[in-house]
Amino acid sequence: MRKRTKSKLVNVVFVIVCTAVFAVSMDLFRKDLYRTTIRDDKSKIAQITFKQNVAQRKFDDRVVWERLQKNSPLYDADTIRTSKKSQAVIAFEDKSAMEINLDENTMIQIRKASDGSYGIAVGAGNVTVDTTGAPEKNTKAASVVVSLEDGTKFNVEQGSRLSAAVNQVTGQSNIQLEAGNASVQAKNGEVQKVEAGQSVQVDEKGKVQRNPVTVTSISKDLIILNFEDSETKEVTVQWTVDEAFADSPVVIETSKSKDFETIESRIEKTGSGSVEIESGQGRLYWRVYAEESMDKAAEGKINVVTVAPVKLVSPVKGSAFTYRKEVPGINFTWEGNQYAQKYRLQIFKESDSTTPVFETETENNFYYYSKLEDGAYSWKVIPFYKANGEGWSKPSSPSTFRIIKLAKVQPPKLSVPAEGTKVSLDANDELKIYFGWKSSVKEADYYLELSDTREFSSNITKVKTSSTHYSLESSGDDKNSGIKLSPGQWFWRVVRNSEEDEENTDTSEIRSFIVEKFVPQECKLLYPTDNFTIESSETEIQNFIWKTNIEQLPSRYACVLQFASKNDFKKIEIEKTVTSNQISDISLKEGEWYWRVGLKNLESKEITASSAARKLTVKAPLGNAVFTYPENNSTNVVYGSDTVIVRWNAVRDADLYQVKVFDDQGNLIPQYFNETKETWFAAKTGLEGNFKVIVTAVDEEDTSVRTGPDSSVTFTLRKPVKAQTVLPESGEKIEGLWALRNPVTLKWKKGDDSSDFRIVVKKLSPDGSWNIERIISNPKETETVKGLSSGTYSWSVLGNTMEGYPVNSEPASFTITPVPPLEKPVLIEPEEGFLINASYLKKNRKISFDWNDVPDATDYTFALYLRGENGALTKIMEQSVVKSEIKIKNLKLFDIGKFEWHVTAYTHGTDGVTERKSRTARGNFEIKFELPKKVKITESGEQYGE
Repeated sequence: MRKRTKSKLVNVVFVIVCTAVFAVSMDLFRKDLYRTTIRDDKSKIAQITFKQNVAQRKFDDRVVWERLQKNSPLYDADTIRTSKKSQAVIAFEDKSAMEINLDENTMIQIRKASDGSYGIAVGAGNVTVDTTGAPEKNTKAASVVVSLEDGTKFNVEQGSRLSAAVNQVTGQSNIQLEAGNASVQAKNGEVQKVEAGQSVQVDEKGKVQRNPVTVTSISKDLIILNFEDSETKEVTVQWTVDEAFADSPVVIETSKSKDFETIESRIEKTGSGSVEIESGQGRLYWRVYAEESMDKAAEGKINVVTVAPVKLVSPVKGSAFTYRKEVPGINFTWEGNQYAQKYRLQIFKESDSTTPVFETETENNFYYYSKLEDGAYSWKVIPFYKANGEGWSKPSSPSTFRIIKLAKVQPPKLSVPAEGTKVSLDANDELKIYFGWKSSVKEADYYLELSDTREFSSNITKVKTSSTHYSLESSGDDKNSGIKLSPGQWFWRVVRNSEEDEENTDTSEIRSFIVEKFVPQECKLLYPTDNFTIESSETEIQNFIWKTNIEQLPSRYACVLQFASKNDFKKIEIEKTVTSNQISDISLKEGEWYWRVGLKNLESKEITASSAARKLTVKAPLGNAVFTYPENNSTNVVYGSDTVIVRWNAVRDADLYQVKVFDDQGNLIPQYFNETKETWFAAKTGLEGNFKVIVTAVDEEDTSVRTGPDSSVTFTLRKPVKAQTVLPESGEKIEGLWALRNPVTLKWKKGDDSSDFRIVVKKLSPDGSWNIERIISNPKETETVKGLSSGTYSWSVLGNTMEGYPVNSEPASFTITPVPPLEKPVLIEPEEGFLINASYLKKNRKISFDWNDVPDATDYTFALYLRGENGALTKIMEQSVVKSEIKIKNLKLFDIGKFEWHVTAYTHGTDGVTERKSRTARGNFEIKFELPKKVKITESGEQYGE
């Protein structure tokens, strides 16, 4: 048998090429979606090293905000802001080793002076400036000036860490020096020295006062990484107390809510000290204050985030890379996470997983390497986390790939454009088209050949290049490349010219592309996705991104972004005309919106090629739960097994609800602390008395948790008086035929008063489930149920007290015995196997069927079947009769063959309900005619015409 090695190799190469094209396409899409402006007229002074959710930048000479990504460059006089539930870290380029941490809803401007020092202007939010990582003798970091909008300035010395919080509502600012030295200059010119462990507050009038308490061991916005195989850690909160408050009690409190309406823990200490607090899951807010000056509390939050392990993407496990002479380069890509500062890529020989043949570190989630020999390899990626001091963490699961050297030279492999690609001419008959191919020979020249025939027999154009790609610019006046491609189908191929052409593998396959006049085609929306949801406060920073059918529109066209409240777009509420493929700074009110993008002819003002609409929901801030049951300060019953049910209206955008139960002494009952996705909560208290329930709505997101204000309800519980079933007694048996002909009587007694009692009767099905058989609303204390068939039943009385609590009875069961079947009919005529022939039919012009009378039967069902050669039965007729006989006069129903007839007896009540049924009696007979052995001819006489 001939081996199919070549076929398998082709399949492997095909898979590799498809994977590579997919990876390149996804990378290009990612770059297009998250591209950040790079300037050539300014020097980069810093970059974003960490970003959670949305961070934006505005140049000082522009008015448009653009979204920043990790590793985005920052320039002198840039303004940076973060949105709600967002964070960012900025690292500076020079030897200052300065870092700036921006909390949510924060805005700053960075400037670099001619002497190398920096100015940080804080407009709003919380900012931490950290120069503790700078070398001891680094004079460039000698001074960093942090200025506030009210004119207050802080000169931060080298090796210091300072946190500044600006409250736009109150106008107050709180500055804390966690390490090093600094000085504060008020707007009136007064200068004060600030040392490590001290903090000051600047009021709305610019007056500077020292705070009683300063927290020194924990940042205002601490991120704790929680890996899948690790436990939650304790966090140390350490503080110092100003001399004036040395004897004052210090209070340390934690809460899940930012307003501290509900306190998780409360500790009191005297003087400077420290405590350990459990970080828990999600966000935990903390504050430390002297008891007599709560308004000057040091505050912050701990955000515990779950970090997913690194997942390898490409090369996929088991991939194979082939080459002729030059080893191919490999793009290693992986899925990291936003908390990793950098990654370590390690490549091993498959036979040795301990000593890497190559190792490197990168801040990206991809790396290109082209110096591996042929052989089998494995690779893995190790993430590095700065948060928690975690350092190098758990590596990814390893993956494998192979590099294979080919024995023969392969022809050039065409990449782009794909077969049948359409290329558009603009208004001036100009077009741009990019050709790309792959080659297993490194040192070679190539001829890109174009023709309007697949055989390349006419109109041939050749372009020579030494690279494996070529960008062709064709114009109507032939000014650029001298090549004009008229509308129609064109063909292209690549011919390689090298020293390795002895195997005649220097010509690629042939592909076609189509040149056509530009026709506006439907725009393709990219982001946000359909049914996207966003908060009203974030709409102005949301980027809307789309694609047109060509990369660069003709000059007479522009994109039009339209918003409407209805999908028919009969009323356009917002319309923006732009020349790019993205836009932000759109203000949308709460509600449902639809958006689309079309192409506008700037000359005729006509809008065409509108995309399909996408839905966008703008949501309001998370609200509080509104209780619907029980009423506040009401007296209620505990139903079931000492269980209390609390219900509330659903809170818009809430993923779950946090529920706490307190007793009449105000003590939290820990075993009833719960989180539920329902809008009700059931707790088995086992108690009677006064209770308080607090419910907090929670909106869980990928990287943070949003909570609404607490809602509470107070009520008194008592045990209910339930309804009681009387007859039938539980376990009672009722004769089946009697139950069919007589109603079953249900008797019960009331408990607590109710106006909406109901009786529910259920029947046990063969699969073990209970199906509702009867429901009697507003029943009397004696009710009857007709027509119950045999089986096992359960019945109960359901009702609610006037206060709305159930007083359901305990269910009672009873059994209705099976109804005995009727006797099986005895078939009389025709006898079993009876033969009907010609002589029978000469005497009988009908066929009679007769059977005995079945006792208690009210009617019978007669059915007649023809049996086929394969034994299958075909129904000829079916009829219900009252008598025990039937005569068939229509002999056309019959034919030669074997027949089977069935009789089933029934007992039907006066209401038509089937009460009893017999087993079916079956009989057989046959119709058969034999041809005469001798044909007798009668004298015909004289024939006409003789």
